[in-house]
Amino acid sequence: MEASFAMSPVSPARALREELAVLRPSSGELSLPEVPDGAAAVFRAAHAHRLSALCLSGGGIRSAAFSAGLLEGLARRGRLGTFDFLSTVSGGGYAGAWISAWRLRAAMDGAGAPPPPEPWPEGRSANGESSEPEPLRRLRRFRRYLAPHEGAFSIDLWSVIATMGRNLILNWLALLPLLAGLLLLPYLYLALIQVLDRELVTTAGFRLAAPSTWILGGSGALIAFAAIQIARGLPGIGGRAGPQHRFLALCLTPLCLGILGLILFWAVDEVPIRALPAIAAATTLSVAVWVVAGLPTRRRWRPRTWWAAAVSGAVAGAGLWMLTTGAFGDEQALARGYATFAFPLVLGLVLMTTVLFVGLSREETTDEDLEWWSRFGAWILVVALAWLGLSVIVFWGPMAMDWMARELVGMRNASSARVSALTGLLTTAVGAFVTLAGRSSNPDAGKTGRLSRLAVAGGIPIFAALLLTFLALLNLKVLRVLGTGILTLDLEVASLLAQVHLAEALALAVALTAFGAGMAAGLPVNRFSLNGMYRNRLVRSFVGASRPQAARSPSPFTGFDSGDDVPMAALAPLGRPLHIVNATLNAVADRGLAEQDRRAESFTFSPLHCGSWKLGYRPSHAYAGGDGRGPGEERGVSLGTAATVSGAAASPNMGRRSTPALTFLLTLFNARLGAWFGNPGSAGESTWGDAEPRLGPFLLFRELLGATTERSPYVFLSDGGHFENLGLYEMVRRRCHFIVVSDASCDPEYLLGDLSEAIRMIRVDFSIAIDFPEGLSFRGHDDATSGMHYAIGRIRYSGADGPEAPDGILIYAKATLTGDEPCDVVNYARSSPSFPHEPTSHQFFSEAQFESYRMLGCHTVDALFERGGPLADEGFPGRGDPAPLESVPGRAASAPAPVAEAVR
Repeated sequence: MEASFAMSPVSPARALREELAVLRPSSGELSLPEVPDGAAAVFRAAHAHRLSALCLSGGGIRSAAFSAGLLEGLARRGRLGTFDFLSTVSGGGYAGAWISAWRLRAAMDGAGAPPPPEPWPEGRSANGESSEPEPLRRLRRFRRYLAPHEGAFSIDLWSVIATMGRNLILNWLALLPLLAGLLLLPYLYLALIQVLDRELVTTAGFRLAAPSTWILGGSGALIAFAAIQIARGLPGIGGRAGPQHRFLALCLTPLCLGILGLILFWAVDEVPIRALPAIAAATTLSVAVWVVAGLPTRRRWRPRTWWAAAVSGAVAGAGLWMLTTGAFGDEQALARGYATFAFPLVLGLVLMTTVLFVGLSREETTDEDLEWWSRFGAWILVVALAWLGLSVIVFWGPMAMDWMARELVGMRNASSARVSALTGLLTTAVGAFVTLAGRSSNPDAGKTGRLSRLAVAGGIPIFAALLLTFLALLNLKVLRVLGTGILTLDLEVASLLAQVHLAEALALAVALTAFGAGMAAGLPVNRFSLNGMYRNRLVRSFVGASRPQAARSPSPFTGFDSGDDVPMAALAPLGRPLHIVNATLNAVADRGLAEQDRRAESFTFSPLHCGSWKLGYRPSHAYAGGDGRGPGEERGVSLGTAATVSGAAASPNMGRRSTPALTFLLTLFNARLGAWFGNPGSAGESTWGDAEPRLGPFLLFRELLGATTERSPYVFLSDGGHFENLGLYEMVRRRCHFIVVSDASCDPEYLLGDLSEAIRMIRVDFSIAIDFPEGLSFRGHDDATSGMHYAIGRIRYSGADGPEAPDGILIYAKATLTGDEPCDVVNYARSSPSFPHEPTSHQFFSEAQFESYRMLGCHTVDALFERGGPLADEGFPGRGDPAPLESVPGRAASAPAPVAEAVR
């Protein structure tokens, strides 16, 4: 195992070559040169073998039921094993895990015989009636996979609630103390201002007292160092284009620390500073900076530059003097305002002086310099706004909350009319917000949908601000107890703020940080999230459905059996179809131009490898589990784990759906179905085999701040639909020539958003266009039926791989009603008008609901195999030896047309 951990990442070209070797073992080892032509060589081999794929879309239990029917229909006809790949996403992965585990267990029981369930096993019961396979019956019984037993007092349901509550409390014990410790920073700064002024400066007999001398000297040195680094970094004078983190470390951080020191100095020094010395000192410092900046290159500045430096320095000195003697002439009387506004105001003054300098030194300033100054100004504004927001929450938020509490208490003496009016107003506001929030999931709800999204977008930040304010208020109460030893709840916040002591604030900050970090360090972030609860129930219902009852030994108390899951790597010997489970690697913090919209990339689990095209791959038998079990039990990532991550719809980081406020809220409430895994690339050399991340506190805060990236030792994986919801993207990457896509997403208006998104990304990333020559004539839900079950498209591989590359075929099967479905399906559709596009949030299906989707999947397969259908021909690509593309017949349900004509 140690040797495997020392391996470098498997290159994408080698990963695809190894997949081809498993799918086409008779062809022997492929001759494949490594870089730079490795990928091109594999693509040529893929084209030669005419690969095929079946893709099952995401959509929760709705998609799982529809996909199960689709898989059953294919298996009954002996066609499932003719596909080279089974690509699944989210809910489609539930059904994919069900069939893959069934195939594995059947192969193990069959002692080398062709693995069932193909052809589909037809048993007979004792009375001679037809009997369904047990895995299908068990799947139907566990259709309510989260809580199989119904009822408000079901132990299954309350077990889920108890699990969520336990994990939430454990996460709060880590996160809330760390947040409270962070919120103490402004109090510490305020207490430092107060204690320095009150205890250390006792006389005005000296021009500068000793503490203020040290503070002034250190602050001046930091500001001068930052200014020199800024001047030397300008492109116009030969500055090197360093990375952004270098600017933050050498320029912005020293500048901010120096300004904070100056603010402390003004509070410490009791002797008024005259305007002329302040202006002279600032002017001298500004000119000296440009003298020092020009020394390495022996740059001779033009007179206008010296003039610009002197004038901007003089303005800065005058502005600082005015702030200290005018706006904040008495720092103690204005303690909260001073700590809140002094730093942002000085940063604003810095920004103004840089603008003045740029304007006066225009002859010395290049276009690149102007862009550099703009980026500098942006960072100054970000820091100023962040400080202002945090200080307002910490200093003024508790006062507002205290005032509101007193007003509510005072309402006991108010007239009943006032109480009724206020209560009615609050009830109306809360009701409107809840109603709009419930509609926010529908992006096509017109004006109401837009209002709902605005309500939720504004409501989440308000909630976050209120939470932080409440923590700040608790900090004040605790500080009061530490200072007096008396627990009081009725003191005004203003009096508490006036009595913040440095020793108590520092002790509380250290205690909170140590407690939170200790809890987080010992808290497995994956195990104590919703991921573990979700995985256990998916494994029991889908992966374990094919396990013989006699072989199971579930806990008599919980009903779970750890033996229900199977290693992902164990599926490799099964051959076709090779199961590819699609997930999303979140890179919310990677703000490159290519990633700024998607904020994610594709990540796949297969029986051979786990990883991504960009980072590389690691062997599945060792990935994410190599050191997580006892000696000799290493087996890598499991099928249940892969399916769980692929279906992790609710997660703090969700690709393009991520927003800072939503990320903060979901992390805080531990709404994390996704999981942290070791980076499969070079950044994860020491972590890719970890079953559980070792950096709990660090990962929790990165998740809270939306700072997920592909460059860290651990990466955050979530629902495959957060990147691409059909599973089509990875199959086109593998150059499959015959692809059947099952789309059971929630699309009541038939906007085909998931298909459009996949086509767009494939064209952008691979230069491969996909079109439908006969169009897509699906009608909206307002119509009784749709015009078609499927459509036939063309995959133009020639656009990326050259004119010699043959184009591929895409059969796009949609969950639709055409009017010829079985009568029970039609009956359910009449009783549930939203069928077959009921919301994904509905995860507790009834028997009629589950059966209707499953039978609709079976019926869709019948449409594909009917006379003239695209799967009717025995020689369609993927069955046995590769068949030429032109030999595949097919038609859309509304208009007969051979596939050969459709792609010509």
